[in-house]
Amino acid sequence: MKIVEPIDAYESIKRSMTAVLRWTTAGAGMVIFVGGVLLLLRHRAAPAAFHSFIGEPDALRFVPQIAMGAFHGHALAIVQLGILLLIATPMLRVVCVGIGYAIERDWLYVAVAGIVLAVLGFSLLSHKH
Repeated sequence: MKIVEPIDAYESIKRSMTAVLRWTTAGAGMVIFVGGVLLLLRHRAAPAAFHSFIGEPDALRFVPQIAMGAFHGHALAIVQLGILLLIATPMLRVVCVGIGYAIERDWLYVAVAGIVLAVLGFSLLSHKH
């Protein structure tokens, strides 16, 4: 008779974190794909200009405006939202790691994870002109 050992908390956290990261990355990819398809369908006749770089419009430089544009079905905003989801994936990893440290009651590393999360969040949400 084979004895199965229970999965310890670390393995459970690691599996959960892997699942969260996998689904977030897949979801971001799907959002980018949908936005790309909409962009191609709506602007297929537009000429491509590869000789000059044109940056993002002002409406796609800030998170609230990107979310609002994506909600209204703007293709570029949907693509940008997918990119933001990809950027948010490391932040989710830090959250998962922080939760894991909290379960293990390692408060020093919970604090470190909180500081890293605050720095990542500030850098994502702050903007410069």
